[in-house]
Parts: sequence; C-alpha cells; structure tokens
Amino acid sequence: MGILGGFPVGGGRIAEGFQPQKFIPAFYSDSFGIPYRYELRDTGGNLRYMLPKAYGVQWIQQVNQADWIQLSYPGNEDLEELMVHPYEIWVYEGDNTDPSQKFVIRTRTDHVGESHTVTVTGDSYLHQLLGEWVTEYTPASGSTVNDVVNYLMDNFQANSNDIQVVRIDNNIAEMEYCDTFRSKTLLRCLLEMVERYGGYLWVDGDRRLYWQFSQGIDHGHVVRVGKNALNFQRTLSYDEYVDRIIAYGYGLTEDSRISVTVGPAVWWVCTRTVLSRI
Repeated sequence: MGILGGFPVGGGRIAEGFQPQKFIPAFYSDSFGIPYRYELRDTGGNLRYMLPKAYGVQWIQQVNQADWIQLSYPGNEDLEELMVHPYEIWVYEGDNTDPSQKFVIRTRTDHVGESHTVTVTGDSYLHQLLGEWVTEYTPASGSTVNDVVNYLMDNFQANSNDIQVVRIDNNIAEMEYCDTFRSKTLLRCLLEMVERYGGYLWVDGDRRLYWQFSQGIDHGHVVRVGKNALNFQRTLSYDEYVDRIIAYGYGLTEDSRISVTVGPAVWWVCTRTVLSRI
C-alpha cells in the first residue's frame, strides 16, 4: 500500500501509508501511481544524502498535529553521522522540485546483526512548537485571536529557526480571546484556541503557520472499504483518563465564566455538551 492522499476524517487521522518491506528504486510509486522520493538534508537545507533505498516508509498525517514519518535504510559509514537529530528528511512527490513535507529526525534505532539497518522517525515543523514554553501571558482586554497568536509567536519562540504566522482566516482572526495562558507549551496554547473556534492549524515546509476555517475541496467522493479504500482501522486511546468532569460556560474572563462547584466526594460522568456562544 502506498501513501494515501490527504482527506480529513473527523478530527483525527488524515492519512496513513506504508511502502513495501523491500529495497526500492529511487522513485517509488504508491497505489495511486504517484512517485515519492526522499532526501537527507542538514539544518541549512543542504543536500547530504539521497535515499533511493528507503523502505518500510510510514507517513502519518493528523488534523491539527504534526506529520510523522518513519523509514528504514541500509546502514553504511556515510550515514553513521548523518541520520541523526537535527538533520531532516525531505519528501518529494512526482517531479516536483519543492518538497511536499519536511521532517526533523527525532529518534534513531540501529539494527545490528548479519546486516546493519538504521530506522529513523521524524516530525514536521509544527512539532517544533512543543519545545517552546509559555510561562504566563494574559491578553489585553479586547484582544483578537490574530493579536494573541502573533504575540505568542513573536515572544515565546527560542528556536532560531522560528515559525512565522502567514494566514489566519478572517472569521477566526477577529474573534475575541482574553484567557490566560500559564505554564504550557506554545503548541498547547494554540490548540486551546483551535478547540474553541475550530478550523485547521498547520505549518508548511517553509516554517509558515496557517489557521484556516476549512480545508480542501468537496468533490462529492465517497470512501468505501473494498471499493476505493484498502482497509479501515479504528483506534481508541486511553492516554488521557479523567474521573471528574466539570462543565463551565464561556466567558471573556475567568471571573465571568459560569462554573460548577462540587464537593470532594461528588463524582459523575456526563455527556459532552456544546453550546453556542451567546
């Protein structure tokens, strides 16, 4: 199975694909006939190594999360010092000269036996914001989403290769946001705003941030397993476990929120309720 084309599925995974577990030529064609190629680049974007024998490639795209890639490659002396963080893997589609995505190497595993194989994983540039920390920031009264996002990005990025805000859709950018951020990653701060106002947040290969209300074009295609989808997988995650859920109403400040106070011995589970802003 090749890398699937990107189509949003609810609020979770967009696409996932694998390459066959074998050595492949410089150009690999997925099940849609689209060839992909891979390059290893340094932090300055300089080509250090072509990866024509990459195999076991898995590229996962998820809504409002960083893309993730994993690939394996036969080990050799030239790669010993190159397949490491913070070097990057650039993925190209077809004959395009611009990469479809760039990944910063995050982990490396060496398989040593009769042969030496290196397996690396990497994340797209959005993952960089998980390493930026917001100590505390309270937007001024009347601040818009656009004001808050630009302030966060201008004042809480320590990475010299900082990410620049390029576009926030007007129907989101002009909404008012005055909540306090305290002791959170920069990405977590952005996602809290996305959770309130919706939309799609991503960073492209040139470290440019976009937040759009909608994404893609509806062509009316229906995806069906056995017809135009090879398989379907559903995953339930229990990484976040809660035993107390407290509902609260939206307010411009912490003091103006409608909240619920409970005693220490009161426990319950309620269904999720979504209310329109009044």
